[in-house]
Amino acid sequence: MSSRTEHIKALKAVFDKAKNAPRDENGYFQDRDLHNDVGDALIDVGKEALYELKGEIYSYLSDIFPDFRGDAVKTLGWDTRLKVPEFRDRAYEIWLSDPDDDVKAVSLSAWAGYYIGTSNPQVLKILYDILCNEKYDAYIRTHVFTRLLEVAEYDAHRDITSYMMLIDESRTNEALNKVIDWNLVKSIMEKYVPGFKS
Repeated sequence: MSSRTEHIKALKAVFDKAKNAPRDENGYFQDRDLHNDVGDALIDVGKEALYELKGEIYSYLSDIFPDFRGDAVKTLGWDTRLKVPEFRDRAYEIWLSDPDDDVKAVSLSAWAGYYIGTSNPQVLKILYDILCNEKYDAYIRTHVFTRLLEVAEYDAHRDITSYMMLIDESRTNEALNKVIDWNLVKSIMEKYVPGFKS
């Protein structure tokens, strides 16, 4: 049996064990080792590109524990993991409906990730509207800003990393607004979104 087959078998055993395992009122498995194993398994499926287990991951999108939901979204939708093509629209639905800000942020990031380098005007408009709306948490708006740059084919290797280092320090919308290069955002929107008005 190959090491890949053994790894898939081991992860499937973790998911099977978790199906009926008791949890507390916050969604933690009472067996804390199992809780950690499930979290690790959700991440491993993506990191090891184990597409054979993507069906197992879908069930965690509606899990009571938000970290599991977020890891499931990342595994199915992020470009560093499985990036399952048919997950794109589901990621947007999760952005609209999930009550947890972290899950919302990773879901929107996953959805926009399917459009990196496309300069898609509809996607840019959605991201821009969210970026400008301070009803959203700074964490969500940070994800939106970086994805807006990536969707617009902005030179990600040059500046997105430096922006992220600055933005990571911006825990509030007020601080974030000072870090974002609004002139850059406006120029992107004017270039790619017909009829754009700020």
